[in-house]
Amino acid sequence: MNKIRLLSFLAVLLFSVPVSAEFYRYVDKDGRVHYTDDFNKVPKNQRTAAKGYTGYEKSDSRDVPGPSNAIGEQPEPKEAVEEKPDKEQVQTGSFEADKNRMDKKQQELDKEFKELIEEKNDLDILKAKVKTRPETLDYNIKTQALNEKIKNYSEKRKVFEAEAEAYNTEVLKEMKKDLERYNKGKGASDESK
Repeated sequence: MNKIRLLSFLAVLLFSVPVSAEFYRYVDKDGRVHYTDDFNKVPKNQRTAAKGYTGYEKSDSRDVPGPSNAIGEQPEPKEAVEEKPDKEQVQTGSFEADKNRMDKKQQELDKEFKELIEEKNDLDILKAKVKTRPETLDYNIKTQALNEKIKNYSEKRKVFEAEAEAYNTEVLKEMKKDLERYNKGKGASDESK
């Protein structure tokens, strides 16, 4: 029974791993801002200037809308483009630092998960060899220790997923602010014409 629970728990962990979603922002020669999730859509001469953003997304949250290409079809005043780089560099630097920290945490969690799987496999092999009562007691102690490690891993994973969700929310807020500033700048340029 415990083996079934353990396998079920590990299966749930396997299928709930966050994934990374990357999208790009670039400004074309006319001063228009474009957002795309396909790097190949960025013109070759703009690829070096294209800014990549990475957001974390839970694999089970498929209904979250991604960036739309329709946003990039509207022109942005050149003054606004020239004002943004300082703020964006600070913002992007902050987001990059958070992303790097979260990537490192993700790698640590993945490593810990692999170690737990290896330990579980070792215990499965040991279970087949158990014959005497002392061996059974030793096996039970090791199994309890593994269950405790799995519980700790699960808690760490939940904390990481909460941090990833907060990161996504912050990136989305900043994108909305950029879009509002863009729309305000567009409205001001439309009125002047």
